[in-house]
Amino acid sequence: MASLGLLLALAALSLALLLAVPPHHELSYGFQRNTTATAASLPITPADGLPYTRRNIHFDSHGTTCDAWLYTPLPPEQPAGADGSGGPAAQFPVVIMAHGLGAQKEMGLHRFADAFAGAGLAVMVFDYRTFGGSDGEPRHWASPRRHLDDWRAALRFVKSGGLGPEYDTQKSPQR
Repeated sequence: MASLGLLLALAALSLALLLAVPPHHELSYGFQRNTTATAASLPITPADGLPYTRRNIHFDSHGTTCDAWLYTPLPPEQPAGADGSGGPAAQFPVVIMAHGLGAQKEMGLHRFADAFAGAGLAVMVFDYRTFGGSDGEPRHWASPRRHLDDWRAALRFVKSGGLGPEYDTQKSPQR
């Protein structure tokens, strides 16, 4: 019986402490954003000896800046035209990639982008809002609905010509 009395006293004390603490009007959770560049996110240039380049680009998704890598194959050698200039600039079909829930572009997507870019396809690999190099708070907010919205924003950005004229936004890569 004494242990029941002690248990009730502890419960009452806990309730009194909870009621005495003022409620927070804003709840924040997650991780602080780390903006330190890693070797995995450095640009890739022709001097690196790969058949493509990689640079960082950004696009908007619902008022938040999303960070992306853009892999561009090195253009094939163009035969000289009658006027000494090369042929028309190459246009590359674009593959768009993002990670699954709870991860970012540095976590294993490079090897897939490397294979696509090595096969002559441009590749845009992006981080969802609140993940990786993208802006947004709270950090690492995993939401399938928001991720789909980010996919749609990435598609709109590419289809609108945001990457530039050397990218073919009308063609889908075929097997």
